[in-house]
Parts: sequence; C-alpha cells; structure tokens
Amino acid sequence: MRSREGEIPSSEPRQNDGYVSGSFDGSRGSERLGARRSTEPTVQREAEIQSANGPVVLTRFRTADVVGFPGGALLPLLVCLLAACSKPIPVGVIASRTGAAASYGDRVVQGVDLALAELERGEGPGARFRLVYRDDATHPDVGAQAARELIEKEGVRMIVGAVSSPVTLRIAPIAEASRTLLLSPTASAPAVTGAGEWVFRNYPSDVLEGASLADFALDAGLRRVAVVAVGHDFGAVRAAAFRERFSGAGRQVVRTEVFDERDAASFEGVAARLAGLRLDGVYLVGFGADTAAMLRAIRSAGIRALVLATSSVTAETIRAAGAAADLLVFPKSAFDPGSPEPATRAFVEAYRARYGEEPDTFAAHGYDALKLLAAAVERAGSAEPEKVRSALRTIEDWRGACGPVAFDENGDVVEYPRLFIVEGGAAVPYDRFVERGGTLAPGGRD
Repeated sequence: MRSREGEIPSSEPRQNDGYVSGSFDGSRGSERLGARRSTEPTVQREAEIQSANGPVVLTRFRTADVVGFPGGALLPLLVCLLAACSKPIPVGVIASRTGAAASYGDRVVQGVDLALAELERGEGPGARFRLVYRDDATHPDVGAQAARELIEKEGVRMIVGAVSSPVTLRIAPIAEASRTLLLSPTASAPAVTGAGEWVFRNYPSDVLEGASLADFALDAGLRRVAVVAVGHDFGAVRAAAFRERFSGAGRQVVRTEVFDERDAASFEGVAARLAGLRLDGVYLVGFGADTAAMLRAIRSAGIRALVLATSSVTAETIRAAGAAADLLVFPKSAFDPGSPEPATRAFVEAYRARYGEEPDTFAAHGYDALKLLAAAVERAGSAEPEKVRSALRTIEDWRGACGPVAFDENGDVVEYPRLFIVEGGAAVPYDRFVERGGTLAPGGRD
C-alpha cells in the first residue's frame, strides 16, 4: 500500500477508540483493514489497494501522541518511516478476461485477488504489492502490448501471466529484453521451458502429463497400446511424450490415429480401425467434448481396453460419455480441494467464504503464483528483479494451495499431475480407488 499524496496525519492528540473491521471484495476492488482498539499510540495514514476491476480504495490509520512526546513531536520521523516502509511493489497481472480462455482467466484473477487480500492482512510473507491488471483478450498481440505498457508506463518488473501458452510465449521475449520476471500460473506448452531465463511457471508442462500417463500404463502392465490424438499441438505434444516414454522391450504403441475435432464420422472411423488390434490400452488425447464422443465410439466398436485421457476431462465430459467413461483414467494438476494439507485447506475455506463456490485448479494456481512471488521477495530481502529471480530458483518444498512447489533449472515447476479414475459416474482420486480395493481388471481389456 502507498501513502496518499498530500495527506499529512494529524499531530493533534487523539484517543484510538474503535475497532474498524471489514472485508475485501475483489469484484469491486475494495478492502477495509482492521485496526484493533488500543490505548497504545497508533499511526493513521491513507493507503490504497488496486484490484482487478475496481477503483483505488483508501484505508485509514491514526496518529496519536506518543507517551512523553506531546504534540506529535515524533511526527516527522513517523511520516518518514511510513513512506519508506509502506511503498508497494508494482506487479503486473496479465490475464484472459475476454476471448477463448476467459473462463480460465476469471478464476486465475479470483485466486490472485484472494492472495492479495491475505498478504495485505499480513497472512503470509511480508511483501506488499500494488497489482496492475491487464486483459490480454486471449490474443498474443494484445498480451504483448499489455506487457509493454506495464513495463514502460507502470514501472512493473514482475508479471503474473499469462493464462494461455500462446500469449505467454509472445510476452516472454519482452520480459527477457527488459529483464522482467514473468511467472505464468497456467501456461503448459513445452515451448515455455526454453522461453528464457526470466520466465517461470507454476503449472506443469504438457510433456509431464504425457509422460505421467505412460508411466501409469507401464505400472498397469499394458503392453499393446494405441494412441488416438486430436490433429493439432494439444494432441501432438502429449502423444509424442507418451510414445517416447512408453516404448521399450515387450511393449509398443501399435497404432497412432489422428482425428479431427467435432467430426463424428472421424471418431467412428478411428474406432473401426482400432477394433481387432487386441489392444489392452488406448491413450486418448483430445478436448472434453471430443473425448466423450470418442469414448462412446470406442465402446460401441466393442473395444474393452483401458482408456487413458488428458487433463481436459471435466464433470461434463464424464456425463456426456455416460457408461463409456467407466474406469477412464485421466490426470489433473496436483491441486486437490479435499487435501488435508493445512495450506490447501486454508485456501479452499477462504475461497469458499469469499466467492461462495468451490475453487478449481486455475484459481489455486493463480493464488499460488502471487504467494510465490511474495515468498521470493521475502527470501531475497529485496524487490530487485535479479534478486527475486535468484530467490525463486532456490525455493524448495514451498507449500501452497497446490501442495509442495519447487522449480527446476528451466523455471518449470516440478509437479507431476495427480491421477483420477471414473467410478460410478464420478471422478475419484486413483490412489483412493486402489485403497478401497478397486481394480482395473477383469473386464477392462480388449
């Protein structure tokens, strides 16, 4: 928070006679911080918080006589201390509030706003941030312009964003050239790994997702697997990572099929070509609606192999697939809203109280991104970007809403996705499925 220009705290003796309480509302950009009633000397000043959608809001603290120093004799010293200690660190937040990724961007912003509110209340590292938001419209060029404005006009040297990988990759060279720290909460494209020394992300790479499913296939004893992937980067990256990790002695990817989005005839043709291959596994890589349709086509073709899918699977995917989704295995980020971990539980409870709904992985990663920056600033003992970047690289086993976090030498988070399985029409964590005695066989193979 920063002092309001032109405001000088009163030097007249005043008794602090009230407890001022309130709440933070990110949608309106308002926060009232509490000040406990006390007979102790207090300082009152004007301060501001800028949130995503709302105006600057002022919060008041009071200056009283200090015992033994009538008339506010220490006022000049107190004013100087306030000016030095309360200057906030400008941090840019580039998120998709419009465009194709708007639904994800909204959740990321809600997580960031919650983290800001907690930091301003002193819950967590001591860094104070002034957030400056920009909408990238889920468009790389718009995102690039937003980054330039934040750096050149707002003096920002740390940015949380972007939400989508294409926008993040467009911003990365700008961050590199200006030596601005860029931390994406949700970009998953493998290309982000080599985007630069100033680029970090606390969301796992698509490569990790494909590799983790291959590891699961190996552990499950699958030997003959087909890869079925949508015909663009989303499918190609995961399919390649799966094939590389899975292939070896005694096991093979016997067929790779590419399908077109939202093409029912394509789905049925793929399923017909898979029938009769004696498969014990299928790795299905597509978005939610296509995954549901392909599952139905596969089961209709009489294929009983175990099907592995991607993190695009949602509750709607499962409903749309119906009985064909039974025993479908798929990954999600490490965020588990039911986790007993204190940091996760605290986040979930705070999010519910603030927004009246359950948090998702995008909100959790947005929340963690800002908290990670605060932790790095605290560890560095400075807001200088070079020092904060070095501190971020040394973070190990930091505990956030998504569990423990650490970064590798490329600035990628070291986080493997968590596996889920569909049972009785609902997704359950795979480890809990096994603990209850659940099995994948018999009846799950072709």
